[in-house]
Amino acid sequence: MSLVLTKMKEDLLLRNYSLCTQKAYLWHVRAYQNFYSKDVMELGEAEIRKYLLHMQTNYSLSQMKQAVGALRFVYKYTLNQEWLKDRIAYPRQEKTLPKVITQEQVKLLFSVVKNLKSRTVLQTIYGAGLRLQEAIRLKVRDIDSTKMLLRIQHGKGNKERNSMLSPNLLEILRSYYRVYQPKEYLFAGTRQDYVSETVIQRACAEAGRKVGIEVSPHTLRHSFATHLLEQGTDIRLIQELLGHSALRTTLIYTHVSTSVFRAVKDLL
Repeated sequence: MSLVLTKMKEDLLLRNYSLCTQKAYLWHVRAYQNFYSKDVMELGEAEIRKYLLHMQTNYSLSQMKQAVGALRFVYKYTLNQEWLKDRIAYPRQEKTLPKVITQEQVKLLFSVVKNLKSRTVLQTIYGAGLRLQEAIRLKVRDIDSTKMLLRIQHGKGNKERNSMLSPNLLEILRSYYRVYQPKEYLFAGTRQDYVSETVIQRACAEAGRKVGIEVSPHTLRHSFATHLLEQGTDIRLIQELLGHSALRTTLIYTHVSTSVFRAVKDLL
């Protein structure tokens, strides 16, 4: 690892960035250096522009945004070039509504996931509105059956929060526990502490193909929020359950739920 990457890793640790963000940012800066076969200290604004144009045609928008975040970080904090950071703009993203599926489709999806661990992870994501990373990193001690809560200790931005633990989800987790007997991580992996994201993503996609639904684990999180809204749950409670910092992020679900529109009184 170069001196710049070593210092950048320390800077990320000092600013308490999550482990996932640390790995992603370091990977992107390393890829940027490899693209030119030069150290990042030898590269400036012209090289950044050329590299981002290359990314625009070869990578997804989310990967490009992550690369911009990594480059802004390394120039601002590691190389102390504040002015250059301000010249690296995030790409504009088209606003799209989140994809959701119906409660009937959710039940159908779960019915075709044969692997117990994968099915339980997906049920936990939907039952508590978790992100995939939050679900797979749950520990046994995070289940509070007395207060009926799930403690989320690895939320986005390393924020901690509580999410709901419904009686049905608790029973599902107890049935899973009796089979696997996990020690620390609830969904233990074979090659790492917890099951990998890829395993769950593939299981979800395969189940979706079987029932003719295009779905991902994050679709289940979106569906959780939309279904709660349709049941009349207060939008601010949904915001807390999802771990959104800003209410405007949660408000997008009011655009998704058609039943909310139908419930509005006809003024005419």
